[in-house]
Formats: sequence, structure tokens, C-alpha cells
Amino acid sequence: MVLLCASWGFQQVCVKLALPELPPIAQAAIRSIGASALVGLWAWWMRRDLGVGDGTLRPGILVGLIFAAEFVFLFLALARTEAGRVVMLLYTAPFVVAIGARFLPVPEGLTLDRWAGIAIAFAGVAILLSPGSAAAGASLAGDLMALAAGVLWGLTTLIIKATKLRRAEPAKVLLYQLVVSALAMTATSLLAGEAWRVPVAALTWSVMVYQVVWVTTVTYLIWFWLVSRYPPARLSVLSFLSPVFGVAFGHWFLGEALTGPLILSLLLVTGGIVLVNRPARAA
Repeated sequence: MVLLCASWGFQQVCVKLALPELPPIAQAAIRSIGASALVGLWAWWMRRDLGVGDGTLRPGILVGLIFAAEFVFLFLALARTEAGRVVMLLYTAPFVVAIGARFLPVPEGLTLDRWAGIAIAFAGVAILLSPGSAAAGASLAGDLMALAAGVLWGLTTLIIKATKLRRAEPAKVLLYQLVVSALAMTATSLLAGEAWRVPVAALTWSVMVYQVVWVTTVTYLIWFWLVSRYPPARLSVLSFLSPVFGVAFGHWFLGEALTGPLILSLLLVTGGIVLVNRPARAA
């Protein structure tokens, strides 16, 4: 799980490294196209149930469209602001899920710990979005796009929990998101007039292979494997490491400044994630 968090935190750095040759929405589309093929081949090889006659088609298309919107916002944010700020704002998703879970068919209550986590994280986001926290290379527009991506990620999780997707084969749920988003983001990129070109730099090829093969295919399949063997709540607690890795990698690889407000915001957001995802105490 620590390896997965490090991989997801480094993903934002990879996106920024590829931006000089691949525009943001095109890059997101290529990521989904490649991962769709790889996950589809794996599911076929493993003989996973990919049929759509189980009532999952409509919610599957819906989560795929929301997934596409999430990554359009995410990649546009990375073209406008720092990777460390983006990964922190993206990980507001657990708080959206915690609040929205109260309205699911089987509601999940908010304990005092979870309310405290939401409040602490909200304070961290407020500090991050305040005018005094902006560093060179950061913009409010980019920050708000990253925040929107986090909200959409949380909404995707809630839709999966509230529909027949919650009982579907995990690989099929992932394929709904990848295939639909590949089509939607390709169309969006072309309508936006982005230039699709074959990269020249070895660095661009390397980071795209990392995103398509490792992050979007291998780590997601590892995550499903972990969830099938360990309590999801206990695994989710460790998700606080992703923004920590994201901020650290942004500093090490992109030279992003570690300012006081950024570090304080990081502490508050990661602390909030731990409280929101902490397993409930046994009665």
C-alpha cells in the first residue's frame, strides 16, 4: 500500500514532465486508451465477467463520464499549478465520500472522529487556497480545477457504492471508467484543438509508459487484490501518504518550494484523511 501511495503521488510529477510535448487533455486520453487495452486483455486472460447485462451499463457510463471530467480537470490543473498542490487538493475526495455516504441507500453515519477530520482538512484546504499561500508557478484557477477533480473522484466513489456497480467485477468497473473516459477525453481534446503528436523525448515516453502501464493498470489491479484480502478501511487510512509523497516528489523533481503554508496545509489535510478513514472502534 505504501508503494501504491508513492506511485500515485509521483503520477502528478509525470504529467507535468510530459506537458512540453503532450497537451493535458490529450495526455489524459492517451492514458485511458492505453490502460483500457491492457486492463481489457488482462480481464479476458483471467476470464473475468465483463458482460453488461447485469444492470451496470447505465451507471457504468455515468461513472465513466465523471471519471473523464475528473481527469480533464486534473490534467488542466497540472498545466496551471504545482504538482504538490494538485495532489493535496485531489485528496479531498475522501471527505466528499464521508459526507455523501450519509445519503446512500444504506447510509453510513458520521462519527465525531470523521466530523473532526472533515473540519481539519477543510482548514488545510482554506490555507492552501488563501492568497498568501500561492507560490511561483501556482494559480488559483489551477487550484480550483484540482479541487473540482477531487470532488468528482469522491462523486464517482459514491455512485459506485449506490448502484449495482458495487457488486460488479472490479475489473469491469475500472473498464467502464477507462473506456468511456478514453472516448470522451479524445473528443474533448480534439474539440479543444489540442495537437496530437508522437513524442520525441525519451523522458516523455518514459513517463507515459509509467502512467499507462504502471499507474493506471498495475497499481489499480494491485489495489483490487489488496481490497479483496484486507479490510478496505485499514488500507484507506494509508492513503494520507499519497499527498505526502506528491508534495515531496514535486519538491525533489520539479523544484517546487516547500513554503510554511504548504507544509501546514499538508499536515491538516493528511491528518483529516487519517481521521475520516480510521476504522471504527469495536463496540
